[in-house]
Amino acid sequence: MPSGSIHICIANKVYNEIKTDYEPYIIGAIAPDCWRHSKLHNDKMLSHFSYPCKVNNINIRLEDYKTFIFKYKNYLKDPFVIGYLVHLMTDNYWKTKVISRYNFIIDNKICVKKLDGTYFKGTIEEVEKFIHKNNKILTVYLTNKYQLKRLIPYQINSIIEEIDLSGINTTINHINETLLYNLEEESLIYDMNLIDKDIENITNIIVKEIKPYLN
Repeated sequence: MPSGSIHICIANKVYNEIKTDYEPYIIGAIAPDCWRHSKLHNDKMLSHFSYPCKVNNINIRLEDYKTFIFKYKNYLKDPFVIGYLVHLMTDNYWKTKVISRYNFIIDNKICVKKLDGTYFKGTIEEVEKFIHKNNKILTVYLTNKYQLKRLIPYQINSIIEEIDLSGINTTINHINETLLYNLEEESLIYDMNLIDKDIENITNIIVKEIKPYLN
């Protein structure tokens, strides 16, 4: 799934097009990921409206944001709700349009395609560690390129039943810590110019889809 920095980048660019109350909106845009820090329930599939499917023959869980829209269609002008929707849409499109370029099944194992055209292969743990390191490098790039700012805790009364917000401040603190990464290495996976285009493309898709609900 895309990192917190990806979510903030896209959420900020969408915000520039839709203009809503920023503080509850940006908290909504990271809220689905607070499932891992929540006290009442820790169900990622619930918070993300996910369903199992396959992309490049890899079993994944894809965000069914249209079900979210159907359920909360009467609340889509609420800044927190629209931010939450932007998160789900970002996850969906990043997985299907971006991550699918890098993750493949070769010899029944998940492999990651590198910039030089070769593949990183290993155990699941080794592959996850390799991706995580490159995601940290990507976060450093995005933080500097898009001048990402630390998130400020904001009191939210959410109508969304699928998330327990007791963990939201822990999630905010975690994202803020990632924005302090300081790595000077080059990514072995990501072409940063292509990532910039991905962010722009997905932003445009999201804005086009959600604007009719805001009129």
